Amino acid sequence: MSRTTTHNIESVELPNRVRLPYVEHGDPLGVPVLFLHAIADSWRSFEPVLSHLPESIHTFALTQRGHGDASRPASGYRVHDFAADLEAFMDALHLEAAVVVGGSSGGFIARRFAIDNPERTLGLVLLGSPASLRNKPGVLEMWDSTISKLTDPISPDLVREFAEGTLTRTVPQAFLETIVRENLKAPARVWKDTFKGLLEDDSLAELDKIKVPTLIVWGDQDAILPRSDQESLAAAITGSRLLVYPGAGHAFYWEEPGRVASDLTAFITEFEAGRSNRMSVERNKDTFRRYVEEVWKDEKLDIADEVFAEKYLSHQSDGTALERGPEDVKKFVKEYRFAFSDIEDIVEDMIGEGDRVVTRWTLRVTHTGEFRGIPATGKRITITGIGIFRFSEEGKVVESWDSLDQLGMLRQLGVIPEPEGVET
Repeated sequence: MSRTTTHNIESVELPNRVRLPYVEHGDPLGVPVLFLHAIADSWRSFEPVLSHLPESIHTFALTQRGHGDASRPASGYRVHDFAADLEAFMDALHLEAAVVVGGSSGGFIARRFAIDNPERTLGLVLLGSPASLRNKPGVLEMWDSTISKLTDPISPDLVREFAEGTLTRTVPQAFLETIVRENLKAPARVWKDTFKGLLEDDSLAELDKIKVPTLIVWGDQDAILPRSDQESLAAAITGSRLLVYPGAGHAFYWEEPGRVASDLTAFITEFEAGRSNRMSVERNKDTFRRYVEEVWKDEKLDIADEVFAEKYLSHQSDGTALERGPEDVKKFVKEYRFAFSDIEDIVEDMIGEGDRVVTRWTLRVTHTGEFRGIPATGKRITITGIGIFRFSEEGKVVESWDSLDQLGMLRQLGVIPEPEGVET
């Protein structure tokens, strides 16, 4: 279900005293998505896309410093400055992490943020965003002949020509006029300082630091960015995907907002499913670590109730499976804790995949008590094993396969003699 087009414009003042307007929509429990507009634009640049997104996505579209109705400080228009504002914006709104979407030059800021804040970037979407502006003769000509010479008041005709030059298809005239009005709010110095900051950006060499899911979208009729530029951008970001819109121009998110919203939603849904799976795997691995650290090492037996399901299947080496529960685990641990002391439990390997965790472990103990009829020997022995644990959606063990080197243990205890010719 798409959302309504009514926008409640709010604002937040950052610690640096820069005030940024923004609009927020969607389910507060949904995936946070931050939209960053291009040079001279405002949050309204994404208004058509926002109206097509489902309510399940928690969106924030902000107007950046110097633009629209945001504060206009005298300096601070480098890409790093805008990225620092984004971090402060997230802090102010208590957003731990988000998907960051950059439109055109807003992509420079989005990727700078992703490089500097990998732990706060869930995913990255670059919409018609250049790999670099340094190798674009047309862009450099625009700077030399027009942008660098701007003075106030900026001509509405110039801005309209600038906006129309990014299109290959007709957009609603009312929306285009809104873009022109928003662009005219930025004074000439902001246009020049921001454009200069984009020309100076050198983040292309750092894009290999971006490890989050990344979607790159480009219109094949883009008069500013050739296909080679977008292919180099995709090659620089490991695992990124390039999506091409046939017949679309540079500002394709104005021309085809419904398609952009649909592709953005699919991207978020896909990566969120993968992230949920990864989070479940890490949760299961953490649960097993608790079993080792707290149940075995610290003898906090009640933790077994949190690790194991009330009934779980324990597969035996003879091919049978026994129904067991946390109380059986506690009894098993007690038996070993009674017979062995100075326990050193080492998890040598742990691999998580899907709903299973596979472990290879080593247990070093001293035999100081009776164990299954074997009197204490005082020997220091090493026990090795491999375990496979299947977890439920709730994060508890519901099935296990254990392989314990019992023969090696009994030989070390002297119950079974070593084969002839084998040194002990």
